[in-house]
Amino acid sequence: MSSYSSSTGECTCENPPKGSETKTPISTRKLVDIYDPITGDPVRKECLECPQGSAVLADGVGLFSDKRSFFSTAGKSYRMDPYICASCPDSNMFFDTDYNCVCRSGYSIVGESAMGEQKCLKDMPSVSSDYTNVKFRSIDIIVESLTFSHHYLKAASDCEYFRTDSNDSFSACQTLANLCVMRLYDDVAAPCIQFQSIIMQMRELNYNFQNDWKYALPWLYNQLFYCPDHGNNEPSSTKWQQFGHSEKIEYTCNVRLLLDMEMFLYDAFIIDESADCDKSNIDGGSCIFPVPVLHRNLVFNNGFPNNNKSRRDEKNDKYTRRFFLFDNMSGRSASGLEVIRYAKSITIKTSIRNDDPKKIYPPQIIIDYNEKKSSDVTATDVSFKVEYTMQTDAFWDALEIILGIVSAFTLVVWMIRVRNWNESSWRGANIGTDGGMNSSIYIIHVAMLACHTFTMIFTPFMLVTCTYWFVFFKLQSTPFIMMPSNNEFYSTDNEYYFYNVTLICLFCIHSVYILYIIIRQCKADVFFIDWEKPKDRKGSVSAWRTIMLVNEWRNCQTMRKTSTEFTLFFMGFLLIGLKLYNAATMQPSMSDLSDNGLMSTPLQFANNAWYWILLSCAQLAWNFLFFERYCGEPKAQQFIDLCTVAKLSLLIMDEQYHGHYLHCRSPHEFADASMPEIIEQLDNERHGPTVECRLDALGAPRDCQAFELFASATFRETLEKIYSSCDKQWPEGRFSSKTSQNTSGIDAAETNAQLNNFLQSFVEQTPKPHREGLRFLIRQKSTIEYIFGGISSGASNNQTGDSPCVLRPDKQAYLKDYGFLSSTLMGIEYDLLIHDVLIFNFSDLLFGNPAINILLTYLVHVGRIQLRKRFGQAHLCRRSLIDNRFLI
Repeated sequence: MSSYSSSTGECTCENPPKGSETKTPISTRKLVDIYDPITGDPVRKECLECPQGSAVLADGVGLFSDKRSFFSTAGKSYRMDPYICASCPDSNMFFDTDYNCVCRSGYSIVGESAMGEQKCLKDMPSVSSDYTNVKFRSIDIIVESLTFSHHYLKAASDCEYFRTDSNDSFSACQTLANLCVMRLYDDVAAPCIQFQSIIMQMRELNYNFQNDWKYALPWLYNQLFYCPDHGNNEPSSTKWQQFGHSEKIEYTCNVRLLLDMEMFLYDAFIIDESADCDKSNIDGGSCIFPVPVLHRNLVFNNGFPNNNKSRRDEKNDKYTRRFFLFDNMSGRSASGLEVIRYAKSITIKTSIRNDDPKKIYPPQIIIDYNEKKSSDVTATDVSFKVEYTMQTDAFWDALEIILGIVSAFTLVVWMIRVRNWNESSWRGANIGTDGGMNSSIYIIHVAMLACHTFTMIFTPFMLVTCTYWFVFFKLQSTPFIMMPSNNEFYSTDNEYYFYNVTLICLFCIHSVYILYIIIRQCKADVFFIDWEKPKDRKGSVSAWRTIMLVNEWRNCQTMRKTSTEFTLFFMGFLLIGLKLYNAATMQPSMSDLSDNGLMSTPLQFANNAWYWILLSCAQLAWNFLFFERYCGEPKAQQFIDLCTVAKLSLLIMDEQYHGHYLHCRSPHEFADASMPEIIEQLDNERHGPTVECRLDALGAPRDCQAFELFASATFRETLEKIYSSCDKQWPEGRFSSKTSQNTSGIDAAETNAQLNNFLQSFVEQTPKPHREGLRFLIRQKSTIEYIFGGISSGASNNQTGDSPCVLRPDKQAYLKDYGFLSSTLMGIEYDLLIHDVLIFNFSDLLFGNPAINILLTYLVHVGRIQLRKRFGQAHLCRRSLIDNRFLI
């Protein structure tokens, strides 16, 4: 019977108070309401003894002191209730005389009460030691994990001593597998050793004919945006689920939010509903194809076999089946969560079959984890990438053969160019001797010829290979070809390494060459020959015509045939405004210009280069086909005409023994004339009553005013001898002070007169030169010279320093401009065009932003112009003997 308690006003049962542990089940009674069988009303309360092992947890037995309303034991919390016989969390537990749950004889209690309910274990697993310590290798921390301490022993035992009639055994095997995954499949970790041991022991029946997929065991050895705060960064596009559409999504994740989230583990499969599967299989015939998982952090033999740095490292890869996105359980210790592990990059890689592009190999999931202390977690960048690719061994084998042929061709062209330069620019001089070619200058120029040849041949070669991928990948209607794999963890074995390194080399080498050629242009010697005769007895002529032409020549030095500003403006319009920049994404469709597509270096290079080439060719075609035919003349012809009107010939020495001569001796008596007189002279030229402006020499063409000059050593020595006296007094091309202006001006005028007289006598060959090296011959290009360039050795006769000079007519032809323009930016237009393309693509490789590409390309363009302008002007003033104050 129950008794009434005056303190609580309730009926109670007399139960023993909390005592000491005796390993004996306590005997308690619970209150039971007795109801009238007729009316159904409660009439009294009685005490009913609880089943053995259970107990009533009520007030008055010393369990709920300090006004607590719950009592905890064996990881389970109980509330005060005199009407219930509470049971322990395990069927093999009972309440001892101290009201704590203990295991029956022959069982051991396992688990951590701080993590959850504890259990009783009869048979310990084979591996029952060293299972709590978890090593986080990237930050070199070992944590005594409460998670492993709580779950491992029970899961390992129930899975090893499997009972087919118990659902607990099935769950235990899944838990054991998850613990092994959380240890990153470390083959020396207790959960993985235990799991492999169970596989070796049993099971008699396999799933889907997979030897390592055992009955009741998960197939272990084979929702991706897990961050809760990626919010607006969460992509709404699912294009990556369309076959062939590679995509990369990067976003910032606040890892701190993962500390309290629930952890999940995953198995990935592909179900082919259309396939005809074996109905005798365990799963009833559904075609389940596993998705192998490559954990880059997987530990085996205390190493990382999946941490591949090259394709050769793939030989010992170990694929698994189960993975997690973040792990906030392994790093829990008694003091709380110490370390969290999360996936910083996830890649799904799908490869088509080369023999049948309509079929694919099983996709792969590649995961790279990162570890951080919980006290150090902050927002971090994570990425998700989907890549569709194919085996490209056949392509690279063919490319190696073609590359060898192109390299051999490059070597031959370079050797021919070196030979041509030797013949044309090293006439009668010995390398490293006085008056000859300095050996260091020779070596540098030969190296620069190699750089230029490499760029001129390999840039089109790279454009062709990149265009191959662009055309066949982007314009295919039914996917049959995929881009090479872009494995970001590989260095030299990355299939895009060739393109990236080639682009970088082309940019660096060509930039060095452009700098070199601009410096050479700035150092070219320019001489103006004034054919004007004095009008009076004073014997002086006006210098303003020379000053005007020096200014005009200075302006011509920085002119180009195309407008970089125009090209950059429309590049921005096309790539940014029309979003054609996204045409370089790894998506097999030209119409798909959506963002987040995975970029590819070959596609980017082809996309950017062809737009730039088309815009440049449009400008060249406009000038050549329309503007220069109907609205004006080419700049070079305009300059020659202006020099002819001014009766000023021009000699440009761009090499030690090579240069260009513009014969602009007007047949009119005076160039320093009034405007009506000049107009009359031009009208007479138009109607043809005057003498032609041809060079009066044997073999000189009637319609040619421009010549390529191959000078002799005697000619060059005489030229430098006249200059030497003035260079010492006027080294900067400008009077140094007011006190020296008169002296310097007189010296400059005398030197200018000597140069003018010498060059006039050389051109007119009067009086007849007494030295063979001051004579010249007119020679037309031979067929060999048309094909290979340069000048034949027989014409150069470089074995003797007293060989005659050679003047070779330089005519403007289709797609060929005057040779003297090689001393200006117009003469290296195609080199600058290639340089602009390389700058734009090099910037794209670094930044991947078309706006930055445009800005950087424009800054380099301005830098080239300023460099050519400033240094060229200083040298022009010094060699033309014109004070730079006259240049505007």
